[in-house]
Amino acid sequence: MVEVLKNNELSSFLPPRLTRSPVDFADTTFHSLARNIENDYIYVLKTMVLPLLDNEHGLNLQELKILSTLDFYDSPLTPHYMAQVLRFDPATVTRATKKLTGAGMVVRSKNHLDSRSVNFSLSSEGKDMAEQYANGVKTVFDDLHSRLEIQASEERRLEYLNALYAIRKRSQAMREISEQKGKLRKRACE
Repeated sequence: MVEVLKNNELSSFLPPRLTRSPVDFADTTFHSLARNIENDYIYVLKTMVLPLLDNEHGLNLQELKILSTLDFYDSPLTPHYMAQVLRFDPATVTRATKKLTGAGMVVRSKNHLDSRSVNFSLSSEGKDMAEQYANGVKTVFDDLHSRLEIQASEERRLEYLNALYAIRKRSQAMREISEQKGKLRKRACE
C-alpha cells in the first residue's frame, strides 16, 4: 500500500529553493564557492599528490606550497611576500621556513633592501622537492582532467584562471577599501 505524504512531509525530501537572485549575494556566493574550490583542491593534493612524493622530511602541504612558490619566482622572497602570495598567516610562513631551513631545503639570507627582514631561496634539495611536487600535481591533474566528462581545453582553463584573477582583483580592492575605512574609523575614535 502506498502511503500519501502531506505537503510538509514532502518538503523534507526536496532541496530548498532560492527566494532571491544569487546576484543579490554575489560576494557571499564568491566566498562560499572559493572555500569549496579550495577544500576540493586540498583534498586532491593531500590524497593523490602527497602519496606520490619521496617526502623523507614529512613536509605538509603548506611547506610544499612555500617550496613551490620559491621555485615559481626568479629571485629570493621575504616571508612577508610569501604570506601575501599564499594567503598564509605570517606565523605559518615563519614556522614552515624554519622547518625547511632545518631540512636543508631553503637557504636564508640577508635582505639588503630591509635589514629587518630576510630572504629565502631554494637549495638544490629544495628545488628537487619543488619539481617533484610540481610534477606530481601535473600528473594527477592531467589524469583527473582526462577522466572528466566535460573536458576543459588549455584555452578554457586559461579562461577559468582569468575569471578567477578578475574576481581576486575585485576582492583585493574591496579589502583595501575596507582597510582604509578601518584606519579612518580608528583615527576618528582616537
